[in-house]
Amino acid sequence: ALLRAWRFDAPLGAYAVRGDVDADWPRVFDRTRVTTLTGEVVTRALRGGATLSLVGITPAMSHGFDRSGLLALAARAPRDSLRLVIGHGPDFVLDLADTGLVDLALAGHTHGGQVVLPLLGAPFTKTRIARRYASGLNDYEGIPIHVSPGVGMERGTAPQIRFLCPPEVSVLDVVY
Repeated sequence: ALLRAWRFDAPLGAYAVRGDVDADWPRVFDRTRVTTLTGEVVTRALRGGATLSLVGITPAMSHGFDRSGLLALAARAPRDSLRLVIGHGPDFVLDLADTGLVDLALAGHTHGGQVVLPLLGAPFTKTRIARRYASGLNDYEGIPIHVSPGVGMERGTAPQIRFLCPPEVSVLDVVY
C-alpha cells in the first residue's frame, strides 16, 4: 500500500531489481509506477540525443554465479549508451572488470556491513569484493560502483543491530 501511494516522479521512470528474499517479487510493485527489471535491458532517450541503458540483472548474476549470462545481458546495451548495471549483490563487478560493458554499477546487499569499527571498517560484508566497497561510491578497477547501505538488517542468525552504520536511502544524481 505504501508503494502504491508513493508518486515515483522520476523523469525517466522508477526501476527495481530483485533482491535475495523477495518472495512477493514482482507482485509487490503491482499498481505502482515502478518497472521491475530481472535479466532485462531498457534504453531511454536523454536530452541531446544520448541514451541511458539500464541493465537489471538477476540475483544469480549479482552474486557472481552466472558470469556468461551477465556478460551476454550487459552486451545487449548499446555501446554508445550510458550503461548502468543494477543488481542486488555487488559481486558482479568482479565479472565486469576490464569488459568496457558498464559505466556505473549500482548494488546493495551488504547493509554497509551493519557494524562498522573505527579504523577497520566493516569486518563482515557477505561479498567476495573487498570490504572497502561495502558502502558508498567507489571505483572498482575503473568501474564506478555505488553500494547502498540500505535501511534493513541481515536476517536469520545475524544480530539485528547497526553500529556506526546508519540506515540510508541513497539518492544519486547522474550527470552525463
